[in-house]
Amino acid sequence: MSCSYDEGDCVAYTTAGKVLATLKLLEDHPEGVAADRQDNSYIANTSNFEVLKYTRSFRKLMETYEDPGQYPGDVDVDAPDRLLVVSNVATTSAGPGSVSVYAKGSLHPTATLTDPAVGSAEGIGIALDKSGNCFWSLYDEDTGHGQIDEFKNCAGSPHEIVSGIEFPGGVAFDDSGDLYYADQDAGAIYKCSPKGGCAVLTTGFAAPVFINFDDRWKFLWVADAAADTVNAVDRASGLIVATFTAAGGVPYGVAHAPGPLY
Repeated sequence: MSCSYDEGDCVAYTTAGKVLATLKLLEDHPEGVAADRQDNSYIANTSNFEVLKYTRSFRKLMETYEDPGQYPGDVDVDAPDRLLVVSNVATTSAGPGSVSVYAKGSLHPTATLTDPAVGSAEGIGIALDKSGNCFWSLYDEDTGHGQIDEFKNCAGSPHEIVSGIEFPGGVAFDDSGDLYYADQDAGAIYKCSPKGGCAVLTTGFAAPVFINFDDRWKFLWVADAAADTVNAVDRASGLIVATFTAAGGVPYGVAHAPGPLY
C-alpha cells in the first residue's frame, strides 16, 4: 500500500501493482504508513494531527491515535503491537520535530522524544528494532544535513548513529538487525551493519521517501515521490525487482501488509 500527501489518497495493491482498494482522505495529507502482523494499516495523517488505524484494505477505521500539536510524518509499530511510534515533522508552532510514543492501549502519546542538540529539527523517518529501541531520521536545518538518532527503549536522550545524510527519508530494519535508510537528495538506499559502517545498497531513485520491508524481509519497498513509483528492492542484491506507477498520486508512505515478524 502507499499514500499520497498531495492527493490525499491511500491505495492498497497486489505486489504486481493491481489496485485492490482506495481510501480517499479528501483534504487530508497522509504521509508515512506501516502495517502490523494482523494486516492492519497505520497512516500518519499530517492535516488532522493523528494516526489512523484501518483493517485490511482500509475496510474499517479501528482507532484514531491523537497527536496534538504535532505534524506526524512517519509511523512504525512493533510486531506484537505493544508500541507505536510517530516521527513528527514539526509542531503546530513551527518548532522542532519530535517523536511521539504510544504504549499499548493508549490513543494519546505516553512520551515525547526530542534531540536537544538539534535546535531546528525536521523529523522524517521512524523505525523500531527488535529490542524496542527507536531510530529517528531527521534533518538539521542549522547544519543543512541529516542524521539518524537512536533512543534506547524509546526513552531518554538520543545517541547519533549516522551523520552527514544529504536529506534523510525513511528507516527500516531487517531480521538480522541491519539498518536501512533512504537519502532523498542522493537518490539512494543505504544499509548499515550493527557492527558499524554503512554502504549503498541501491541507487538511481529520483526521491526515495519512505521504506518498509515485506513480511519475510526479502524485499524492501520504496516510495519514489519524484518518479511517482512504488518499487521493490531485493535486499541481498540491491536490484530493483519490481516497479509500478502509484495509482493514488505522488507516493510518500509505502508498506507491505502484513508487516514483518521479528
